[in-house]
Amino acid sequence: MGASAYRAFRPGLPEDAATLLTDTVCGTPHPMLLDLGTGTGQVPAAVHGAFTRIDIVEPDQGMIDEAIAVLRALAEFSPESTFDELVRTEAIIATRPS
Repeated sequence: MGASAYRAFRPGLPEDAATLLTDTVCGTPHPMLLDLGTGTGQVPAAVHGAFTRIDIVEPDQGMIDEAIAVLRALAEFSPESTFDELVRTEAIIATRPS
């Protein structure tokens, strides 16, 4: 499935989730969002009004092109941010039943 079909047929961010994200930064001066694995930009598109800066990371060029088109239509958006390094870790905590 191409990026444009993905954007057209994938459900967007649920309104409750968008509200949770925007409420979390309410009152924060200059809130920033980093969306790892942005896909076609559905999360930043849903919450862009609450953030003064949004950076997106996506390895698929077709997806990032769709995301940039969507975000530019909503607000002033520059995809020119660069990073020297990005680290994402995931921890799984195992517990043993007593």
